[in-house]
Amino acid sequence: EVTGNNNSLTVMLIPTLDRLTVIFSNTTASTLQVRLMSATGQVVLTDNIPSFDGSYNKTIDVSQHPAGTYILELVSDNEILTRKIVKM
Repeated sequence: EVTGNNNSLTVMLIPTLDRLTVIFSNTTASTLQVRLMSATGQVVLTDNIPSFDGSYNKTIDVSQHPAGTYILELVSDNEILTRKIVKM
């Protein structure tokens, strides 16, 4: 779990074979962008939420992506939270 100013991020099933569960909590209203990027910086998933306040809970299917290291990045109005993901 990673925590920030008013935020909490939990990512489950690391390392993973086929899916990740991302749980993000935010106590202040903001915009939210979720990105999953390969180690080379290629964005493989983007989820934009223009008016976010509360909880984000999503299962991401990564089965079609090759094994390797990925970076999960959550960008809100006031901070960026990142987490390293290993796909087997």
